[in-house]
Amino acid sequence: MRQVLISFSLFIVLLALGKWFSILSKSPDYYKLKVESIQKILSEKENLTLKLLQEIHSELRNNPSNDLFEYNDQKLTSVTEKKGINLFAYQNDSLIFWSTNHIPVPTYSFDEDFLFDVVKLKNGWYRLIKYKEGDLLLLGLILIKSDFFINNEFLVDKFQDEFHINDPCHLTFEKQEADYLIFSSDKRFIFGLSFPESHLKKLQYPLLSGALYFASFLFFLFAIYSLRYLQIFRKYTWLHLIIFSGSLAIVRYINLIYKWPAVLYDLPLFNPSHYASSWWLPSLG
Repeated sequence: MRQVLISFSLFIVLLALGKWFSILSKSPDYYKLKVESIQKILSEKENLTLKLLQEIHSELRNNPSNDLFEYNDQKLTSVTEKKGINLFAYQNDSLIFWSTNHIPVPTYSFDEDFLFDVVKLKNGWYRLIKYKEGDLLLLGLILIKSDFFINNEFLVDKFQDEFHINDPCHLTFEKQEADYLIFSSDKRFIFGLSFPESHLKKLQYPLLSGALYFASFLFFLFAIYSLRYLQIFRKYTWLHLIIFSGSLAIVRYINLIYKWPAVLYDLPLFNPSHYASSWWLPSLG
């Protein structure tokens, strides 16, 4: 009996906590503050990229015999990799230096390849920073968002980690399609961000709420199962089977008809596209 009471108590507590966290909404200024942070981070990356390009230019002019790739290993890699900054140098339109081999840039430089502030390459969208002097053209490509032709566990479309964009978000280059505008350091519009409307978007702790609901369901099942140790159910085992099966059916009925708890339906784990479909089990949700 004690086991049943503990299980039911935990079920009620976790269910109440799940409900409470499911009604905690994000601040009305949540996305405004997030975009302001993104703008600040991008401006810092732009300034850092320009500084690094100027350093490479100085190395090329003052010490032309130096091995730039050794310079990259010693001074640049530790700075650029984490920040998604990639550096390239062209001399007389020919590529002479690159800080990474993961980005497919042209071997030969032509102006039409680098016309825009944001360029789409085969593996993502990049903010382009150019520094040109004489026969040297230095390029900085700041990763904004990875965007692959195919996706798997290694190739994932997502914004660069330092932007901290974990919500569903679309990149757009039309002002009228954007919820928020992002500008370059010199105040030119370069791209926009659009956050699709969803119930999940509004919640402050959707994953925690979903986890609490799921845990409460497990304790509910365990509590119903533990009833089998009561004297009456030891005598009438068929009665316990009916109650256990009936409880499952009622929970599933509420789940299907009333879409409750709603937060579970918005979590990626419970997307119907991940699972075989039928009326009774269209998804885990």
